[in-house]
Parts: sequence; structure tokens; C-alpha cells
Amino acid sequence: MRLPGSPLARLRAERTRWAERGDAVQCPVCGGRFARFLPYGGREGAICPGCGCAERHRLLWLWLTEEDRLHGRMLAFGPDDATEQRLRARPGLDYLSADIDGTQAMVAADVTRLPFDDGSFDCVLCSHVLEHVGDEQGALRELRRVLAPGGWAAIMVPVDRSVRETIEDPSVTKPEQRLARYGHDDHVRLYGADVATRLGADDVVDPLTRFGAERERRHGLRRADRFGPDEVYLCRA
Repeated sequence: MRLPGSPLARLRAERTRWAERGDAVQCPVCGGRFARFLPYGGREGAICPGCGCAERHRLLWLWLTEEDRLHGRMLAFGPDDATEQRLRARPGLDYLSADIDGTQAMVAADVTRLPFDDGSFDCVLCSHVLEHVGDEQGALRELRRVLAPGGWAAIMVPVDRSVRETIEDPSVTKPEQRLARYGHDDHVRLYGADVATRLGADDVVDPLTRFGAERERRHGLRRADRFGPDEVYLCRA
């Protein structure tokens, strides 16, 4: 979620923050307290009125901070503005963000052909990227390759748990076909209940199991649509 850039958009965002002030929910990213998280994309309780982060960003940030994982050399794909600002400023964290063309991050990098040496990073964040990547297994090999011994990758993808096995079909190429088959016009597969095995995850961070029902509700960690709840898939080097 990109934060508003123009002065008028920033003014509107500030008005929204003021209008939504309260203490029913609290964003773990910006620390703001509000009457609610805002609706987005047809789902309720999605977006923080303060920093613009969504459910998956709040889950990932809460896990990273509570497990003291924000140190060392970190590579992040698919960063959002709210967490990127905080990761860049984090003491003790050597942070680098990347995307395919470099316009939304610090450097341009193709996740299937990373321009980094073996073992360059202690940790990697890859959030809602692999569903756009044709060579998924090539990307996973690259993520593991750039991890130093003992390192880890935190991967997040949208998952429809009503689907038993991940669906992908190379013949589905048109946006309208992808929308009908995968739920998004720019996705190349629909992840199903086999996602943890497919990604080679060593651990799964589920918001309810890890943080409990009250904190899940207060921090708005559960996505309220067919792709919820978000989970973090932890893959170790």
C-alpha cells in the first residue's frame, strides 16, 4: 500500500486519521490507535488509517519485532511504504529492498536471477511476490542461495485454503482468464492448502496460533476474504 504523495492526498489522509481516532484497534507498525481499520478491496478491517499498512504487513511486522529478527543484513521484496520507512531507519539492520524494475524499491532485481553473491544476506522478506512469478521454484532457489548459513526467508503469498492443491496453468495468459482462474488478473497461480510444502517451509506463523484471538482482533491480523488468514512461511537456509 503506497502512501499518498500529493499535498491534497496527504491532507485527506490526515483528515481520515483524525476522523478514525479511537482505541478499538491498534496498528503494530505505526503504533496508532483507531476506532477501526478501514475497508479495502471489498474486505472490512484491512487498512490502517495512520500508515496505510494492510493485514499482512501488520502480521509480518509484529512477528519480526516480537521475535527480535530486525538485525543483520536484510533483503526485502515487495515492500510497502509503512514498513520500508521503518526498516530503513532501524538501528543495527543493514536493509536493502528490491523489485523487478526498481521503481518501488532501492534496487532493481529479478527474483529468479538475483544480482547478489551467495550468502549475501542473513534474512530475506518476500511478501506477495511469488504469485506473480512464472518460475516459482527458480525464485525459491535464488532466495536460498543468497542466504548466509543459518539465515532465513519469510515468505508470504495469498492462499485459498478451499483449494487442495495449488493451481497453475501456463495456457492461462490473458488478464481476464487469470482473474477468473486465480482471483487476480496479474497472478500466475492460485496457491492452495499445499502451500507450506510447496514453498519448503520449516515453520508457519499463523496469527491466531501465534498471537491469540484478542491480539489478532486488536491488531487486525486476519484478512477477511477468501485469501485469509495471511500466514508467514519461514524457510531456513
